[in-house]
Amino acid sequence: MKRGKKTAVEDLIHRASEKVRRTYKGAISERAATALEAPSLFVSTGSLVLDRLCAGVVPGGLPMGPRQGRIVHLAGSWSTGKAVWIKEKVLTPTGFVLAEEVKVGDLVTGKNGRATRVTGVFPQGERQLYKIQFTDGESILADADHLWSVRDQADRERKRGWRVLSTKEIDALGTRRPSGDLRWEIPTVDVVQFAPSASIPVLPIPPYIFGVLLGDGELRHSGVEWTKPNTGIAKLVSSFLPSNLALRAKSGDCYRISFAPGQRRKVHPYVQALVQMGLRVGSHEKFVPDCYLYSSPENRLILLQALLDTDGYAGSGNHVSFCSSSKKLADNTAFLARSLGGNASIKYRAHTAYTKPDGQRVLCRPAWRVTLSGPFQPFLGAQEKLARVKARRNIRRRTIVSIEPAFRDDAVCFSVAARDSLFVISNFTVTHNTLLLDHVFKSTQDLGGITLVSETEGSRDPHFAAAIGLNLDILEVQRPETLEEMIDQGLTFHDEIRRVAGG
Repeated sequence: MKRGKKTAVEDLIHRASEKVRRTYKGAISERAATALEAPSLFVSTGSLVLDRLCAGVVPGGLPMGPRQGRIVHLAGSWSTGKAVWIKEKVLTPTGFVLAEEVKVGDLVTGKNGRATRVTGVFPQGERQLYKIQFTDGESILADADHLWSVRDQADRERKRGWRVLSTKEIDALGTRRPSGDLRWEIPTVDVVQFAPSASIPVLPIPPYIFGVLLGDGELRHSGVEWTKPNTGIAKLVSSFLPSNLALRAKSGDCYRISFAPGQRRKVHPYVQALVQMGLRVGSHEKFVPDCYLYSSPENRLILLQALLDTDGYAGSGNHVSFCSSSKKLADNTAFLARSLGGNASIKYRAHTAYTKPDGQRVLCRPAWRVTLSGPFQPFLGAQEKLARVKARRNIRRRTIVSIEPAFRDDAVCFSVAARDSLFVISNFTVTHNTLLLDHVFKSTQDLGGITLVSETEGSRDPHFAAAIGLNLDILEVQRPETLEEMIDQGLTFHDEIRRVAGG
């Protein structure tokens, strides 16, 4: 083929191979160069998004040679891993665990909020880590090759779906558009389904009542009461009370939960529950126990609504926030919103105060404000707040703010069985990881091809191979120590295959 008739792809391959020759003189022979072909056949990567990116607008995948018997080289960086810091937390159906504690076969949470099995765990050793900062103030530590599902405004407007980019690719493209606006949005986890707890089959206090007590209750008193001039909240509390308890209005907009008339006096069940949960505390020490944080989506939603009914705020522009002098309770509120498919950010306020009816300004403890949004109704009993929030709200996007070098430390790579290869890590952050080449190997086998892999990071993972139907018995795996040795082994393998096949 004359030089003038070469396609853009052929020209790219030619320039790439020339660069390798200049770098590693004598390492590649002419028989390898003549084996490279322009793409006309495709193999799947296991990801529809990546297939479309690799093949342009035509669904397919990575380029293969046009005739059976030709050789196609898929090159990756030497000793490349896609890893997160071992101290990052991974979400499981029973809560967060450290990444270094995850094992093959464990269940973690996928982007759909449901359990997915870990098919591979690959320690990467010490790597340079980068701090990926998000608009909600949270951050993740991962290496340069760690994968993310992202999209920008153009992707949303043209309905192109999500891209898969590495940390270094995102950094190279820039985190801001020319206008200065942030560019890359990451997915939000769907409503998380935690595993039911066998130890606490029934919550000790109905979630709505418990949320009201956390929001406006004085938990240090001997009784169970709260102060709020809101009859809608009081009516809802009454509707959730068991028959042996009743709501009684006291002076000064105060309500107390007492035994119903005719009930024999004994230990108050809610007092007992608060004591057992360690919640006979001041306002700055309140928190949500795990039995509520990891309960059903219905329980978590109504608890969040009670917290917002009492200590929540609905402002202009569908602005919804929650304020507390307890850092733990603020964190717990953000946890609830994120676990329900929403986003939340927390800001510290060193100086807070309120004004009495007589105009006197009263200084209060420092507080934490949680700003949140999500695909849920934020208020339930506080109708005046709900009226200020539109029926159709815009959900705040979680966007990458910056990528900065952090430090070097041990990192680990995972593969999961989820079809989209997405799973959830610290602060309900959705991230991407997969053994991409294994999907390529499987697709190549389906086309009747023979595959050789040269790697430095241990054997292929049999659990993941079984999950996708990859036959490891006909996958040749070699572990060279240098790039030159890898090329030599690969060429020898190719020559032997061609000799056996009769040329």
